[in-house]
Parts: sequence; structure tokens; C-alpha cells
Amino acid sequence: SPKDELLSYERAVEISREAAKRNGHDLTKYTLDTLGDPSGGGDDTWLIVYRCGSLESPGPPGCEFMVLVDRKDGSSEILPGM
Repeated sequence: SPKDELLSYERAVEISREAAKRNGHDLTKYTLDTLGDPSGGGDDTWLIVYRCGSLESPGPPGCEFMVLVDRKDGSSEILPGM
């Protein structure tokens, strides 16, 4: 089925890390947010959120960012925190 050909969450995380590094983010200062629902973007998009600091001691508001990863073609877009 076409669903089987969609990008896995694990691959989407790899793509999001590559995109974040290309965008100048130092991922040692971020924690992958596993609390949110990565499938919140519907059937077409993974939502991968990176939080500043750790889940135990988060950074200031707005220093997180989200990477949208297209489940079909693997393209990515970075959205800065609010």
C-alpha cells in the first residue's frame, strides 16, 4: 500500500537533524521533544520538535524550533520557535 512507502519517523528524525545542522543549530544544545505528537501534521508531514536544554531543565521560551519533514519526498522546512 502507499502508506508503506511513506517515510518512517526514524528517517524523518535523521532528515530533521541534517536540516537543523545545515541551518546552523548546534544539536548538542537541544533535546528531541518526544512529548508532542510527531504525526500532528497529518498524513503528509512529520513534526519534529527540538527543545533548548533538556526536558528536565528547558531553556527560555522561543528557543525551540520545529522541523517539518514531508513524508512522501523527505523535504524539510525549519520553523523557528515562538
